[in-house]
Amino acid sequence: ACLAGYKVPKHITIVADFPRTAAGKIQKHVLRSLIGGGPR
Repeated sequence: ACLAGYKVPKHITIVADFPRTAAGKIQKHVLRSLIGGGPR
């Protein structure tokens, strides 16, 4: 199946493991700072 151009990621970053909270949720703000992403 083909994806529309806007659905295809521009960049892919591989990380060894995700930063998680004590409850086990992924800390998205930490991930964004690790890859240098700005605010959404």
